[in-house]
Amino acid sequence: MARVLIVEDQPELARIAYLVVTRDGHDAQIAFDGYSALAALEGGGFELVLVDNVMPGGMDGEDLVRAIRADAALAHLPLIAVTAKAMLEEQEAMREAGVCAIVVKPYRAQELRDAITRELARKERTPLASAPV
Repeated sequence: MARVLIVEDQPELARIAYLVVTRDGHDAQIAFDGYSALAALEGGGFELVLVDNVMPGGMDGEDLVRAIRADAALAHLPLIAVTAKAMLEEQEAMREAGVCAIVVKPYRAQELRDAITRELARKERTPLASAPV
């Protein structure tokens, strides 16, 4: 199974995502802001990242996605935005930043599971498929 980094500033929502991820047999770690996420990612070993879009502390989800895509050691990671921003323009901005998929809050657990499964399968077929074109 995969090692997943959950980046979510709201503890209750982070816990929900953690339960969904771990119940499927994946290992998960939570970061509560973008800077903590980058520090965790520097340690290596993650295979997928769930990214909230709206986070405090000066680095929102879009900024985090751009930072990950700009880092040659991390750019290959599949990134899934988990966001309450349902407007098409907001989702397009996240896609342009480099996310592979978007799950809109509130979500059903199966929606998150499906996105994770799909992106991990895509990563297995083509290791660089998750990197933006």
